[in-house]
Amino acid sequence: MIKQLILLTSLLAVASSQATVLNYQTECIGSYTLQLPDNIEVALYPTATYLQPKSKYPIYFADGKRAYSSIFNYNNSFLMITKEWKDSNLSSIVSDFKEGFTKMKQENLDSTMNTIESKNQFGYYADSGFRVSYVSFDRIYTFYANKPYQAKEKNFEFYKQNAESIINGFSTRTLFEVPKIAGKCIPYGFVAGNNPSTPLNLGVSFRLNDHPDVVITFTENTRSFSDALKSDAKAEMQGFWDTRYDASNDNIAAIKLLGFPKNRSITMDGRSGVAGFVEVIYKDKSPSDYGYYAVVDYYSRNAKSQKDHPWLQLSVVGKASEAKGKTPLTKDEIYALAKTIEASIMRRDTEQ
Repeated sequence: MIKQLILLTSLLAVASSQATVLNYQTECIGSYTLQLPDNIEVALYPTATYLQPKSKYPIYFADGKRAYSSIFNYNNSFLMITKEWKDSNLSSIVSDFKEGFTKMKQENLDSTMNTIESKNQFGYYADSGFRVSYVSFDRIYTFYANKPYQAKEKNFEFYKQNAESIINGFSTRTLFEVPKIAGKCIPYGFVAGNNPSTPLNLGVSFRLNDHPDVVITFTENTRSFSDALKSDAKAEMQGFWDTRYDASNDNIAAIKLLGFPKNRSITMDGRSGVAGFVEVIYKDKSPSDYGYYAVVDYYSRNAKSQKDHPWLQLSVVGKASEAKGKTPLTKDEIYALAKTIEASIMRRDTEQ
């Protein structure tokens, strides 16, 4: 479904207005659908450093801007989704996969290791962990878990069940393609399954192509993977602006909550939460930026989903210095964009 939003921007001392037109389509993330502008880029793993240790390549946009709020964890397992590869490089990676798993089988003939190999699917599960990789439509999707990175003890049965559920349920999808069946949406992919309570910590960041100053992030977090969130929605919202937003930027003089009340009551998916709309003020007197952060915490319920109530987080942040010569969205436009997305967030009927 496509909607159209016209954001009217008042011009000081001028009896006229300009309009930014955004067309919206329905996207899905985890258990939820939401309306997003249709001309957007998704932050993913870069291809150039794919074979390096995970800590060396977080999630980025195509121009190298890091998406600090993005995180891909599915069912107590890590998830990597790459940007599109060039054909020659992708062929080389597939050859490396085949050689690696052939060697793995030879070195573990007497172990409980089971390997998975087909034309575009490679993986294994064993006592120590599992990994399943798909090569499809010039992307690589990799699910993996192992004991050194897991907070809770795992065993062979956990790794086997996780690997088999992904092997049996995974499929690719295009942006704005929303599956009709039960399961969880990941960027450009989907894992079918009949467990609405599958643990997730899935934060996906988007950037507007026509307004690259604006980054949108939506997160579904069941908290079974990480306890990094604050104790409730208000504390999490304040903590985001007080300590985590653009933490390395020494040019920030202050971040000022706007409006009254400053902690605004909001609703996402019929659940109550808290939001803050801020002005970011700079020491060098450059124009202020504006951002919106909304949180629904674990304790908030709605009538349809009494059992499934993850943390929900939505941020819409503008940074005019990153507009790349294009017209940045104004304060009012950023706020209207955030409220439009917020109002559209709904848990899919198959995930109740």
